[in-house]
Amino acid sequence: MIQHSIQFCHACGSRAAPHALYCVDCGTRLAPTIRNARTPRPAGGRIGGRYRLRRLIDMGGNGAVYEALHEQLGTTHALKESLANDQPALEQFLSEARLMARLDHPVLVRVSDYFVEPSGTAFLVMDYVSGETLQHKLEQSVASYSVSDVISWLLQLCSALEYLHDYRDPLTGQLRPVIHRDVKPLNIVVTGDGRVKLLDLGIARFAVPGEATTRIARAVTEPFAPIEQYGAGTDARSDLYALGVTAYVMLTRQLPPSALERATQPLDLRVRAINREVPPAVAAAIERAMMPRADARFPSIEAFRHAIESGWVSEDRLDELAGGARGRETSGLWGVLRRALVGPGEASGTAGRVPPAPGAGFRLAERLVEWRSRADGNAALDVTVALERGPQGPAQLRLSAQISQRGRRGKLSLQQIMLEEADARAFAARLAELPRLSSRMTGELHFEIERTTLHGIWPGGRGPLTLTIRTSGPRGGLKACAITIDRRQVEALAAELQFGLRRVRAGP
Repeated sequence: MIQHSIQFCHACGSRAAPHALYCVDCGTRLAPTIRNARTPRPAGGRIGGRYRLRRLIDMGGNGAVYEALHEQLGTTHALKESLANDQPALEQFLSEARLMARLDHPVLVRVSDYFVEPSGTAFLVMDYVSGETLQHKLEQSVASYSVSDVISWLLQLCSALEYLHDYRDPLTGQLRPVIHRDVKPLNIVVTGDGRVKLLDLGIARFAVPGEATTRIARAVTEPFAPIEQYGAGTDARSDLYALGVTAYVMLTRQLPPSALERATQPLDLRVRAINREVPPAVAAAIERAMMPRADARFPSIEAFRHAIESGWVSEDRLDELAGGARGRETSGLWGVLRRALVGPGEASGTAGRVPPAPGAGFRLAERLVEWRSRADGNAALDVTVALERGPQGPAQLRLSAQISQRGRRGKLSLQQIMLEEADARAFAARLAELPRLSSRMTGELHFEIERTTLHGIWPGGRGPLTLTIRTSGPRGGLKACAITIDRRQVEALAAELQFGLRRVRAGP
């Protein structure tokens, strides 16, 4: 249900409740004005003499976006309406229209029209993008994407930002870099075929040395805004910071402290401390892109992209994945990556390099289940079920459970256990039984692999379940991490495991 009256703070642009008196973000007193008190247009209304509104997609401090039908052509478009009628805001809106109309890149949304109603309200007509935002994916309780999905989205976004930063005026041919300044999951849409679209160039600017960022830019990008976006002036490395934070959030499903917080209280952000599936080189590149100081980051998006490609598709991984696919090494994305990493001679097979011996010891894994819980504010549980295949022998099913826990002083601890197929199926079966126990019955889970144990306690009734992973050292030391998950999540995890395990026939 759309609210009948939506307020936005005129000082910082934050969304406020309909009857709020003060902004919860900056404390400014709210006053109903043309800018911050608007009623969404009803579905079915006619705009611009040819567009029929279908629904409100989103509404922010500067504009509202609607899905609309072109009555003559029968095509679907996105209409962005300016929520401000003052002259400076309209000039900024027109500047965005002119900027977006010149851009031509598959990851950027194309602007096809611009018009102003007799009332003075301005509209942008854009291509309609069907899909879901990365923000929506983050808000789902269970991750619906993999590390490789994030890398794919990241490389596509790098392509768009490289285009913006190297943009040349088509009339003069002069270099006029465009800084997006608002890269974040909410402004990135993933289509059904896995392509991404980068939205909202409303606060984008041509790069000008020493240009200060407006206050509204700070409000809409926190915590994705670098320090320089608070007034020192932005450049290509500002978009790099926001892209790095976006990658960090998608891979860890956690928001990092803001750039200002990290500058005043230095804190190392380690991607692999939360997600061990991220290759070390990729994690290092993302961490460097997120450095608070601009001069500590990569000098450009291009350098960052090369680091991601080299870390994700190393020469060893290309050889492992190639197998019998030598015929496609020099074509498409495969050939491009291989030539970039090993050189044109070796990529074409003419360098005389000795190929690896058959069965060189690599294994490929198909992830059947990927489940994550952060019900406990200080801990997270990651459960993965993978079917591993090698050049020799049968496929092996393994379940990995990892608990990451943050201590009182902010230090992050990790404990992990790996269960083979028999224990994995037993764990899934026992987990499914716990919610069905009567209120007077308690239950326990216990698995021990070498010096690592997984222990669970179910107190009966509606739970919750407390899981602990402990590892004892060779000299008697003990390390442990624990997490508490409620009945609903226990049922969800049990269902995920049973669904994934049913895809593989039980071993003898």
